[in-house]
Amino acid sequence: MNEKLILVSKISNYRPVQIFDVLSNPKLHKKIDGSRTIIAYLGSENSLKLNSKFKMLMHIKGIPYWITNTVIMFENIKLIGWQHFGKNKWIYKLEEIDGKTKVTHIFDWSKSLSEKSVQFFIKQNKSNMSNSLNKLEEFLNRIYT
Repeated sequence: MNEKLILVSKISNYRPVQIFDVLSNPKLHKKIDGSRTIIAYLGSENSLKLNSKFKMLMHIKGIPYWITNTVIMFENIKLIGWQHFGKNKWIYKLEEIDGKTKVTHIFDWSKSLSEKSVQFFIKQNKSNMSNSLNKLEEFLNRIYT
């Protein structure tokens, strides 16, 4: 297995379209951020598509910064992925299985331009990604129940 590829998955009772609607809306990313590093979305677009650029106000240990991401993978209701200038990729893949949806969250830093900065926070990434999938499910529960 590629050591620069982290994957976490969760089975959801929600349909792929319901999940994808949340993942493709950058205004909602803060609500599902398991790392608690997103402060705000700095834009107005409600729905991402291939080559969309979106800017997020973030922080690391209380120090704010902003970062622009570009959508590099997009297959409606199945796959969305973005990266920033450092070439780190965040990907969500949705698969319908027996009436449920398998959501796989992937962090790919195999082409990272700054391995040292990734290694600074990589130990907590898998946990943060699992937290994001849990927060996604909680958010969907609030919307649909």
